[in-house]
Amino acid sequence: MLNALKDVINKVFVQFMPPLPRKSYTYETDDISSNFTIRLKHGTEWFHCHRYPQKFEAFFIDSKSGNKIACLYVKTCEKPKYTILFSHGGTVDLGNVCNFYYTLGTRLNCNIFSYDYSGFGESSGSLSERAVYADAEAAWDVLLTKYGATPDKIVLYGQSLGTAPSVYLSKKHRVRGVILHSPFLSIARIFLPAIHGDNSGTRFYDSFSNVDNIGSVESKILIIHGTRDQIVPIAHAHKLHKLCKNPA
Repeated sequence: MLNALKDVINKVFVQFMPPLPRKSYTYETDDISSNFTIRLKHGTEWFHCHRYPQKFEAFFIDSKSGNKIACLYVKTCEKPKYTILFSHGGTVDLGNVCNFYYTLGTRLNCNIFSYDYSGFGESSGSLSERAVYADAEAAWDVLLTKYGATPDKIVLYGQSLGTAPSVYLSKKHRVRGVILHSPFLSIARIFLPAIHGDNSGTRFYDSFSNVDNIGSVESKILIIHGTRDQIVPIAHAHKLHKLCKNPA
């Protein structure tokens, strides 16, 4: 009963967040190999995913959310220093960030694995807290089983909405490091700060509560936040930093 009520209230909070991005890409099947390739809807050939298709491996996985989740593995180098499991923000999908992934991976000598949450891009279903965490777990599992990555060689990178699944995963799995880009305390603390103040505990209807999870993370955490962020005040980052066991 409580979970059902929480799901309803979560959907209300989700309405306060930026709208889901319009799907910017499709997964097309190769007639010969039956493998998928990512194709940007409004892209041109200069995009890295079009120029170097052999560097981008696109496929679907089954999530415990019950949805098909679109994944993208960006292989920029044969002997990567680390593999970055990137959980992107709530205003983009894989098509919007595939070019950025290639550039980032090339500069850092790292391969990058990312996924679209339920309801984003080519992933089925709809956005919810439980679905996002289940999708992140599925991505983690395939990174270990399909690509043979080990936790000591994985860096979790979460941006905005993606900080929640990154903190969730790092609470369960000790990794090489965690990067949180524009993290928030929780959804309710963004949109109802007067009610959910510093001395207020997390209400049962709140969601994506980084503030309750980050203190259990053993891995080193680097926090990045803009001083003029208009959606999530930088005070959220300062408070999370104080709760880190192992801050960078």
